Amino acid sequence: MSDGPWKSLPLRNHWKQVAKRAEKSAFSSTETSEHLEFAIRKEAAELPIRTLVRSLVPNGQMALIEPDIDAVVNRLMQSHPGSKIVQTLAGHLELGHARGLANPDTLETALAQTLEEHARDNARAIEEHYFRKSRSPSVPVGVRLELARRNCDYEGMAKEMIARSDASDVIAHPRQRSGIDEGPSL
Repeated sequence: MSDGPWKSLPLRNHWKQVAKRAEKSAFSSTETSEHLEFAIRKEAAELPIRTLVRSLVPNGQMALIEPDIDAVVNRLMQSHPGSKIVQTLAGHLELGHARGLANPDTLETALAQTLEEHARDNARAIEEHYFRKSRSPSVPVGVRLELARRNCDYEGMAKEMIARSDASDVIAHPRQRSGIDEGPSL
């Protein structure tokens, strides 16, 4: 007996947990969005945010001499050649700079857009996988994932990641139901 299509999902384990919660109606959209935020934070852990903050926002302020965004982006892309999330962040940094955003705003906006795009891409991959592999394609995985994506605060996550760039990078796990009295919310 199979536990569902989320087991064969060709994504990392934290995205499989998001898919599992999106599939089962016992999990609320809040629980699904908590796991979605956790998965996004796990993926973003490979981003060199501390290095970017030092390069783009020295001393927490806008620099008098504007840093060379092209050099920063090139170093970023060369140091992480196979990482999709890093490549996406590099693209958003270039776009933000082209729009004329100030250095702190460029990094924050680019990071928020990267997190949102990464969540959307993985949600789409989950939905397509369920469409192909599910025995009952009537399970509204796409709708539940969309609700979870809308509940996420990408700007808040980006601000927190930038603010915590000097602190240790600890990713808090979402709340788990462990007791016998902790059933699905009614």
